[in-house]
Amino acid sequence: MASGILGKALPAAETYATAYTVPAEKTATVNISACNTGAEAAVVRIAITSEAGDPVAADFIEYGTPLTASDSPEGPLLRTGEVVGAGEKVVVWSDKATVAFRVSGFEGVE
Repeated sequence: MASGILGKALPAAETYATAYTVPAEKTATVNISACNTGAEAAVVRIAITSEAGDPVAADFIEYGTPLTASDSPEGPLLRTGEVVGAGEKVVVWSDKATVAFRVSGFEGVE
C-alpha cells in the first residue's frame, strides 16, 4: 500500500494538469494542498474526475477559489480526506504558474 506523497503538479498558467491518478483496483484517501509561491494572489481549481479530457462542472471540489500571495499569513489551501476511486484522477489548475499542488495520503485495495 502506497502512502505519503502520491503526486505533485506545478501547472502552467490556465492549464489543467493531473496531479495524481489512482491505480486500477485501488482506492485512495487523499489530502490536496495548493501553495502559491508567487508575489501575486492566484485563483485555483481542483477536480476529482474520471473524464479523459478536462473536468466537467460536477467534478470540481474547488472552483475559482482565491489563494493569497506567498507573503500572506493565511497560508496554503488544504482539502483533506477526499476519497478517490480506481482510475479517477486529481486535476488541478491555476491562473498563475506559481501555484504548487501536492497530493498526499494512502492507497488501499478496493
